[in-house]
Amino acid sequence: MLVFGIFDLARLFQSWVAVQHAAREAARYAITGQVDCQDASTREECVTLTAKRMTAGLSGRMPAVSVSYKAWDYDAYAGGGVSGKLGQPCDQIEITVRYTHHFATPILQAIAPSGVGLKGEQRMTNEPFGSCRPNDGVG
Repeated sequence: MLVFGIFDLARLFQSWVAVQHAAREAARYAITGQVDCQDASTREECVTLTAKRMTAGLSGRMPAVSVSYKAWDYDAYAGGGVSGKLGQPCDQIEITVRYTHHFATPILQAIAPSGVGLKGEQRMTNEPFGSCRPNDGVG
């Protein structure tokens, strides 16, 4: 039982690393302003799909992860940001990926019957894929 418990805790660590990696890769994709991924037509869908692809090894082909994002306007990175937005050029963005890890070992299942919630966050600044200053037309 001890060996399986150690194995299960190693799986928990691997899940945590995957969730952190998914948030980082989704943010890296988001800051480019691209919309060229397969199976998606909007930038938001591409970011979500990127995060889900980075967590594919957790439990099946596309595990149940949730992806959220918010943005702060350029030159005013204060306050709570606007949820559900990826922002414009030079805006600050934050990607959050959430996943619930479920244990396989019965004793760990008894300790955490609904699993352990894992969260990865990454904040980056959008590249100047357009103008960074309002109304100037220059990047």
